[in-house]
Amino acid sequence: MWTSRSERRRLLFLSGQRQTMVKNYEIVDSYHSPRAKFEILQYNQSENSDSSSDGHVKQVRIKLDHGTIIMRTGTLQMIQGCVRKRNDGIFKKLISRSLNAIYQGTGEIHLEPSSCHYMLHKLDHEEILIDEEMFVCCESSIKVSPSRIASFTSQLTKLKGTGICVLQSPVPENQIIKFELFDEQFKINHNCVILRSSSLQHSQTASIKTFLQSFSLFHDNKCLQTFQGTGKLWIVPVRMLN
Repeated sequence: MWTSRSERRRLLFLSGQRQTMVKNYEIVDSYHSPRAKFEILQYNQSENSDSSSDGHVKQVRIKLDHGTIIMRTGTLQMIQGCVRKRNDGIFKKLISRSLNAIYQGTGEIHLEPSSCHYMLHKLDHEEILIDEEMFVCCESSIKVSPSRIASFTSQLTKLKGTGICVLQSPVPENQIIKFELFDEQFKINHNCVILRSSSLQHSQTASIKTFLQSFSLFHDNKCLQTFQGTGKLWIVPVRMLN
């Protein structure tokens, strides 16, 4: 088929744009499920750009194929394709106290770029508790709800089921220590736990102050947290430094 010179130039220009876009980021992590693909994009930063301490801005991209995801509200940047937001009604949202949105269809979803750290975490017929701000999005096979278990420091979100979820971490994943408890006890000072199995029993008590601390106006108010049972426990030892 004959193509004019101007059309060839336009195609070359578009091809160059596509190559530039591809080179502008890399996929640092991904997960495929039957109806959804989750990807963590990491953008190459220019010298004048505002970026995180590791020098990169990241973004979550979800490719749906007649799939459904649950997403924290306020994180959406753009949608391409036949993807629509499901409306469950105001009454149902008030009952569930949910601050999340449900999107379904076929197409691509991009979340807002951020300098934070993302992780892809797979649940396998389990139930975990995380800090409320850690939840980003997940497959619809996972039930997302506010936790009724009391937290002494922040609101907790409960994730239950099987599937992939995207979590936002306060530190890179290599700075997280992941424990597996087997009918045992774990104690730790400070609020360094960011994820735990809901099967673990949790209690918190004030730690014993030294004689000098009791007279200091600037002593560290540590609280001893105790976890007991069988399940996962993720801690961030450097969280207080950050």
